[in-house]
Amino acid sequence: MVLSGRQASRQIPVVLVVVVALTSLYQSIQVTNIPRGVLTVESIARQQRLELSPLCEVSCSLPKWMQDYFRWHKERLAEISTPNEWLQQNILVVRCLEGDRCGGTADRLKSLPLYLALAARTRRLLFFRWTRPFALESFMSPYQLNWTIPEALGPLLNSANVTGEFFGAQAMKRMVKSAYKEQLWNLEAAAQFTGGDIFKNLVAELNEPSPDDPSFFFHEMFLAIFRPSPALETLIESQMQSLNLRPNQFVTAHIRAKYPGEVYRETWNVTLFQSVVSN
Repeated sequence: MVLSGRQASRQIPVVLVVVVALTSLYQSIQVTNIPRGVLTVESIARQQRLELSPLCEVSCSLPKWMQDYFRWHKERLAEISTPNEWLQQNILVVRCLEGDRCGGTADRLKSLPLYLALAARTRRLLFFRWTRPFALESFMSPYQLNWTIPEALGPLLNSANVTGEFFGAQAMKRMVKSAYKEQLWNLEAAAQFTGGDIFKNLVAELNEPSPDDPSFFFHEMFLAIFRPSPALETLIESQMQSLNLRPNQFVTAHIRAKYPGEVYRETWNVTLFQSVVSN
């Protein structure tokens, strides 16, 4: 649910975003009869001043090791087609299936720089396997990194005859250590940490000048990996038009209303909401 408020200082509209259940969002994006807009990754990149360049293929502001990995990932995928060929690869799967402890969207995404650095360092093909509460592809589509599970790989991941190893949310160090084992072809994980020193060490091992703080490139990284699914893109465009919002001319406030286990937030949210719309 999105509510428009009064204008803040410098006459910038304020949009209050109240987090709703993914079920509601999933139901919303099934509406596909709204005319498609022009909201694309390229247009988002221009709005955010993301430096796209043919020389970099993605963004010149991304670390070089990440650009090289995107390129390598694409080339390797083009060479693999059969199940037997997949069994000869080393893969790393970011997983969230029914029964897994995955956390919310932020918990899942904050580990992404670590997964990318680990996949680049150990030459593993990185994929996302999220089905809880719905398939990630319901909301996002791949862009410069094709993270969807290939058709020939899917049955292997579900086969009891194919060995693999899964690491839960608290097993980051064991996951990283195992990723260096070439004999372990399939590594699935649901780590929920940014990695800290582990990420810094991986970046150092890649021997590329690069920021060891993901905050320097997380925004560009996200735009390079994800784009809204067609249905979600339509919903975003429709919502912006209905609120008369222009790119880069509004700000948002994210309120985690009635967060489980923290009853005090309900009153605090009301207070914050009043503060946002009255200033």
